[in-house]
Amino acid sequence: LTLTSGTLNLAGKTFSANQFVSTGTSSRTLNFGANGKVTIFGSGTTAWQVTGSNVTFSGTGTVDMTSASAKTFAGGSFTYPFTLNQGGTGDLTVSGDNTFYDVTATITATSAASILFTAGSTQTITQFTASGTSGKLLTLNSSSAGSTFTLSDSSGYNSVSYCSIKDSIATGGATWLSYTSNGNVDGGNNTGWDFSAPDVVSYTAPIQLRSFTERRRFS
Repeated sequence: LTLTSGTLNLAGKTFSANQFVSTGTSSRTLNFGANGKVTIFGSGTTAWQVTGSNVTFSGTGTVDMTSASAKTFAGGSFTYPFTLNQGGTGDLTVSGDNTFYDVTATITATSAASILFTAGSTQTITQFTASGTSGKLLTLNSSSAGSTFTLSDSSGYNSVSYCSIKDSIATGGATWLSYTSNGNVDGGNNTGWDFSAPDVVSYTAPIQLRSFTERRRFS
């Protein structure tokens, strides 16, 4: 699927393609409508490739990258008001300083998976809910070992489970919870994540004793 100019309106439907490419300077829009979905089943560095200017993404929904081989979401530093989902066993690399509504990883229900972020890049999100499962960790790493990437959220809480995290800066004002008690692994060189186990508070309800005086009325 190549979007050169004009508007493609998914109207809440699902569109499947080997790759999505949109380049150039012509005005163009991909409108998801309400809960639309684009499934990209191709692999390689051009699985999702957006460059140039005057491109807009609107509506709500999901881009699902499902290939079992390595694939790249080359976002071109645009705003994507939808969820980016790692839906295939192949490593998903995210490049560009993009803005997303959410990042998820549904493939971890059946297999371990990885999301790699280009070193030096910043992904701005509204929420981050990507998690793995027991025995199938989701790896969140930089594309270049030892060089950090940044996840930024302005407010609220982001809590992950069963994630192996390395070379990550979590910032923006939100609280980033990655408790080891929830199966998370601190791979090192991380900033802003809270890997410590939460405090456990024991509380016993007090027993209240009351005294009273019985009054009887005689006539």
